Amino acid sequence: MCITTALPIALFYTLTVFAECRFAHAVDLVDMERTHLIGVALFFTGLAGNLYHHYLLSNLRKADEKEYKIPTGGLFELVAAPHYLFELLGWLGAALVGQHPVHAFVFASMTFYLADRSVAQSTWNRGKFGARYPATRKHLVPYIF
Repeated sequence: MCITTALPIALFYTLTVFAECRFAHAVDLVDMERTHLIGVALFFTGLAGNLYHHYLLSNLRKADEKEYKIPTGGLFELVAAPHYLFELLGWLGAALVGQHPVHAFVFASMTFYLADRSVAQSTWNRGKFGARYPATRKHLVPYIF
């Protein structure tokens, strides 16, 4: 990843963490609402799914291989960027737990950003792999987008 891509992403995440910490509120475990529990479940599902799909990506090629390969396994059979989908689940979970407009804004902005990135990934994959790339594979959300 080049510095012109990495720097804005790092800055965005830094500002996001600052805002999340600044506006977060403590939730007493005894008083947790159903929304908080769903948010926690979504957050950890997002983390696990993101990790799993990054694991699949990291094992596409052997150390001595240089050729790009079409990702397979998990939700890669249905979408170009399942790791983005799971990242969004994590952000949605954080927004449900935080219950503050800043959290909703972060989730919305990440949705637009990662949706755009998933379209770019699909476009690159189709250009790189041509007819070998599954024509029915969506960008981000299985069967929909």
